[in-house]
Amino acid sequence: MLILLYVDDILVFYTEEALENALEDKQRLMLQYKMSNLGSAKQFLGLEMDRLADGTITLSQPGYISTSLARFNMQDANPAPTPLHPKNRLDIDTSDAEEEADQAVYQSIVWSLSMPLSVLALIWRSRSQH
Repeated sequence: MLILLYVDDILVFYTEEALENALEDKQRLMLQYKMSNLGSAKQFLGLEMDRLADGTITLSQPGYISTSLARFNMQDANPAPTPLHPKNRLDIDTSDAEEEADQAVYQSIVWSLSMPLSVLALIWRSRSQH
């Protein structure tokens, strides 16, 4: 069983084989703390969850992506599988640049892209340690 807790939100993941124990543990938690069972989670910390017929859970973040794109005025940007073709050559010539890049904005963009990956990595790491 895997329990994810963030402030007043809690998720409990368990296999079908552990269902009975998980339900007992959830019942004990509900007796100990004021909480309610809202059923299968649809969203947690900005992650949207979808349970497939085979029991697989998919995670996505369309809301977070849309918000991040709007925050950096990039909502009309063209999607691409990679930010830059691997064979493109970078050079130092910036004479055609309209303005110099703002380092703080660049760092904010990189952080905003890496944050969801960090959450997923934590979930994956917790899962693989048990």
